[in-house]
Amino acid sequence: DFDDCGYGTPEHDLAIVLFYWAFDFDATDAGVRRLIDNLFEGYRRHRELMHDWREGFDRIMKVREADLLLVMVNEQNDWGTEWLTNDRRQRVLDGVPFLGRPLADIL
Repeated sequence: DFDDCGYGTPEHDLAIVLFYWAFDFDATDAGVRRLIDNLFEGYRRHRELMHDWREGFDRIMKVREADLLLVMVNEQNDWGTEWLTNDRRQRVLDGVPFLGRPLADIL
């Protein structure tokens, strides 16, 4: 993860890709399924994912969402103003999955 200069599991790296894709684009169910299929097509040739990867993705994306919320609040960045005012704080506090519902429900 170059953003945080940290080493994580392969699931972490893939979940971060999904997070930022969903952050920047309209994350419709069909779009999420298409991204996951394409992302995993090559990946699965080299390695299997953990058996609970869907739940892991949800947890990883939730942590990243909370991290970004804290950064924006602390630094008062205007680049995230729209994202912040879109009930994001309450969604984080309420534990709503980043994609609006568990990834397992989408896939």
